[in-house]
Amino acid sequence: MTNLGQQPQILFVDSGVQFIDHYIVIDDLALADTAFIRTSVHGPLCEVTPDARGYFQYYEYEGAPVEWVRPEYAFSLSASLAALQHQWLPIPYFTQQDTNSSPRPMNWARVYVSPHPQVAQGWKLTLAFDTRISDDDNGLQPSQFEVQQGQLFALPHQSNLWQVFFQQAWVSGWMASLYPAASHSPPFLWQAHYINLLKVIVHRVKPRPLLLRDAGTHAEPIAVDAIIDLGNSNSCGVLYEVDTHCVNPLSLCSELQLRDLSCPSHDGYTLFSSEVNFSPEPFGHRGLSSASGRMDAFQWHSLVRIGPEAQRLNAQSYQDLQPQGISCPRRYLWDDHPANVVWFNASQSDQAQYSSIDHPLSLLINDQGNLLDELPAMGRFPVFVPQFSRSTVFTFLIIELVNQIAVQINSLQYRQRHANRDIPRFIRRLIFTLPVNFTAVERQRFLMLAQRAIRLIKTLQPKFFPMSTNDIEIRIPWDEACCGQIFWLWQQLRNHSVHSLQQYYHCSSHTAHLRVALIDVGGGTTDLAVTEYPLIASKHSAMPAFSPELIVRQGFTLAGDSLLEDVITHFLLPQFADHLRLQGLSSVETLLERLFSRGKSDEGDTVWRQYVVRHLLLPVVEDILWRYRLHETAYFCRVSQLIEGEILAYIETSFQEKITRLSSKNSCVEVKKLCFQFSFNDFVDFLQSHHCRLGQLLTLLSDTVTNEHCDVILLSGQAMELPLFQHKFRQQSVHCCLLTELPTDAALPFCSTGKLANGKHATSLGGLLYSLTTQQISAERSILPGNISHVPVPRWYGPLDQDGRLHCVLLSPSSQAVQRTFLTITQSTAIGYRCREDDAVIASPLFALIPNRQKIKNLVLGVTVELEWAFDTEGELLGLPTIVSVEDSQQLSIDPHWLTLEMNTLSWRGDSQEYYWRDDGRVMPPVT
Repeated sequence: MTNLGQQPQILFVDSGVQFIDHYIVIDDLALADTAFIRTSVHGPLCEVTPDARGYFQYYEYEGAPVEWVRPEYAFSLSASLAALQHQWLPIPYFTQQDTNSSPRPMNWARVYVSPHPQVAQGWKLTLAFDTRISDDDNGLQPSQFEVQQGQLFALPHQSNLWQVFFQQAWVSGWMASLYPAASHSPPFLWQAHYINLLKVIVHRVKPRPLLLRDAGTHAEPIAVDAIIDLGNSNSCGVLYEVDTHCVNPLSLCSELQLRDLSCPSHDGYTLFSSEVNFSPEPFGHRGLSSASGRMDAFQWHSLVRIGPEAQRLNAQSYQDLQPQGISCPRRYLWDDHPANVVWFNASQSDQAQYSSIDHPLSLLINDQGNLLDELPAMGRFPVFVPQFSRSTVFTFLIIELVNQIAVQINSLQYRQRHANRDIPRFIRRLIFTLPVNFTAVERQRFLMLAQRAIRLIKTLQPKFFPMSTNDIEIRIPWDEACCGQIFWLWQQLRNHSVHSLQQYYHCSSHTAHLRVALIDVGGGTTDLAVTEYPLIASKHSAMPAFSPELIVRQGFTLAGDSLLEDVITHFLLPQFADHLRLQGLSSVETLLERLFSRGKSDEGDTVWRQYVVRHLLLPVVEDILWRYRLHETAYFCRVSQLIEGEILAYIETSFQEKITRLSSKNSCVEVKKLCFQFSFNDFVDFLQSHHCRLGQLLTLLSDTVTNEHCDVILLSGQAMELPLFQHKFRQQSVHCCLLTELPTDAALPFCSTGKLANGKHATSLGGLLYSLTTQQISAERSILPGNISHVPVPRWYGPLDQDGRLHCVLLSPSSQAVQRTFLTITQSTAIGYRCREDDAVIASPLFALIPNRQKIKNLVLGVTVELEWAFDTEGELLGLPTIVSVEDSQQLSIDPHWLTLEMNTLSWRGDSQEYYWRDDGRVMPPVT
């Protein structure tokens, strides 16, 4: 057994799967290879060591006669680690015991080996431990008795105990499965690599023994708040430990780090994609683990992976491409319809599998994703065919995110960075920041789905103490843009007094106080917030303090993704078409239209289109924007140099198949030879033209900022790092700052380099700083609570055209109380709003009116719908309107039930099955 005189590391019972990362360097030149012989014809293998003369000795047991042997195999430590890399493997982690007792527990520890990406001869070994315990002594996991006795757990030193462990049928089957039968290697050769792995862990990693402790037996757990910016493209978050007596509350803050479960060689991600992918439990062979007698080892109570892990799993699953995820479920909060596809787990083999069928969550929901306990008793059927609605996928995203937070705050790595490292943590509050244009209806949906996620977690894991300790509060108190302003102001007050800051920045003769505007261009929304900061007397200081008062809020659904789509449409697809012509194809535009255009392409190709857009076109667009920011003069790119070979080979083969099917003749299309090239002068002309929708919107926002007489303009978002877009605001005679250029306090989360890596981080940090201010536990007394959220967004409501414009206004921003409107429709119609009076601005859909074509005759002549709307005193829509009456073209009454009014914040056409372009790959406008 390992040196139990070492100070043990503490893990808490029922804190989920806990991870401990170790980094080592192995220099094989300084070490002799490990030699092995077979103890019998069929193994097992046994390590033999040379004596001083170089002769190898073997004895069967302690005190047995010594035999002189010649080694049959020899492997270096690095060779064995390389043979076992990128796999979760079971390892022995036993209790301290006497020689007469059987080793135990057998199935509660795993290891993952991967090369260090930046250190030569470096390796990363991640140990994982399932912290659930058994009430009885089953010998497979730690028991309640062992925890109460303070028993230590450690990896044994003795090779005979290693053999006892790996000769179990479930372990040997697990390890043998790593070596296909066709490899012609002896079936027991894995034992040599496995023994070398254990040697590395024992002698090089030298992990400390573990002590499992009940969460509530030693001290009151510490509450943790999470402030999360859940974006359409990227997300991030900050964790804050609640302690009103701490002198430096910022020392209690840290980044939310998303752990990659299926490939933990990657360090935690502090900025992560909002993409979701269904995936099986990542900790190795579940069936072989169950063969040990323990059915629930290393259960991860989430159906999906998010962030870079989801992106990687999607990219690797081309062997059997099936519907397995969406780019961001937040876009589909409104959608309760069963999906028109069956969800599959990400496949890394020849055949994908249904998601959730063998997951405990499948016993709590039905095929659509409804909670069984909310359904009538006769309709409570668990999952058979997973066609979860897209809003349910959002619930799964929250489940995964909360599980990650709960595990992180009780991890050794997290606790060692904070005081009270031996005290457990629990989640007290989840605080989300949302875009400006989120209506009250959308906020209600967001809260309902997030609360459903918490219910499912607690039902699945009633003993999971980070979640079960208290009722978790979910709040949405602030907009993203306002939080970014608070972050900027807090940073400025590090270097300026209140008066000097006011004098330095306040330059407008039209306003009495400092005015700050922030334009935040995210992936799916662009936000504008203009805030005034009057000076008021402070109770805690002789000096006055700034108190924010929000003046203007506007939100738009044109954003960074719109720019990416426009670049694909105006640069990539035309050059792709030229490449196909050079390959000898004819009618190229028609072929591309039938592959990538809405209304012309085949629904059965949706998953393929999504894959091509995500893994061929979008990487090229991101490369274009990156090189434009580097001020290059021309762009040239061979896709073979940018896209991974296996992915590109799949795209080429599948594209040939599609072309052959559509043209009815064999075609040879070499996608690998595809090149994109153009002058960046042409690209700048595009950004300034009407073809670039985001550029047009930013011009309007620049005029708004000028009209509001702002003293400071803050810019946030990756799109705002483009020089031309910055120029629209920097040419004004006011202070303009890109948030990623702002010098920051290195003590803040995300700011270890003295600057933000991404403007997205400013939102979570601003929310954190304002939260500390409102709770009066911040050392900063120069900012006082004010109004950064309770200002209505001006909205003009009405039906949307097919291009997303709103020309016919039904209700203006001055609407209050109950209002009734009349609208004549001839088909499914989207009703939405815009946040500016200008009808050239793209509107945002909110709900759809869907007539029953079988019931309503002569719909083409039109039916008139009377809607009743309810607003609060500030003009905020309280809920979806209701249908009061319906008349046909002859003014005859129609049953209102023949029309459906349902929430839909995506489709300009009122189509409940419509997907965002990232999810269905339809990036080409119709040619005809």
